[in-house]
Amino acid sequence: MGIETIRLWERQDGESDQSFEAFEKYRLYGQERSLARVAETMGKAASLIERWSGRDNWKKRVWAWDRHEARDTNEKIIAGTAKMRERHIKQAMNMQIQAAKRINSMTDEEIKSLKPSDVVAIARLGAEMEMKARSVSPEEVAGAERDDAPVFQIHFTPVTPADMLPVQLGEYRGFIPKDQRERFMADHPGGVVIQ
Repeated sequence: MGIETIRLWERQDGESDQSFEAFEKYRLYGQERSLARVAETMGKAASLIERWSGRDNWKKRVWAWDRHEARDTNEKIIAGTAKMRERHIKQAMNMQIQAAKRINSMTDEEIKSLKPSDVVAIARLGAEMEMKARSVSPEEVAGAERDDAPVFQIHFTPVTPADMLPVQLGEYRGFIPKDQRERFMADHPGGVVIQ
């Protein structure tokens, strides 16, 4: 049988039931903890609680507990944030893919009837959502919309599936127009064109 490790906030060797009960109250009071409060709650003399606290090193033990709790909380936040970002990236990429599919399946008449601002809004929303999920700073997004940036007219040409290349970036897959292969590879060094 291996050596059992007793964590500082657990009952220590030689610690009495009452002393440990007092420590537990002290520990669980959190930001409101005080020796006087423990003494009052337990109906004990303040001098006795102070003696137990000094002898059993309560300050060091609650410091260890607080660090443990903070680390545990941070790990949960980080894991939750990572899952949220992963979900948002998938949703954003799907929005972009669905918008591209819709645009690619449109007839010339349907494309002509679209307002360019509608197409730009769809593309921008998907891109912004992906950028947020990938933690691109607001300054970088704002930099892409400078006042001195050139203005482009948007012309749509229907694209067939034969004109598209399957690509992968990390665990995400999508499609790009074949004529955008070099730009994709330049913009995404970790990207792969799936053969």
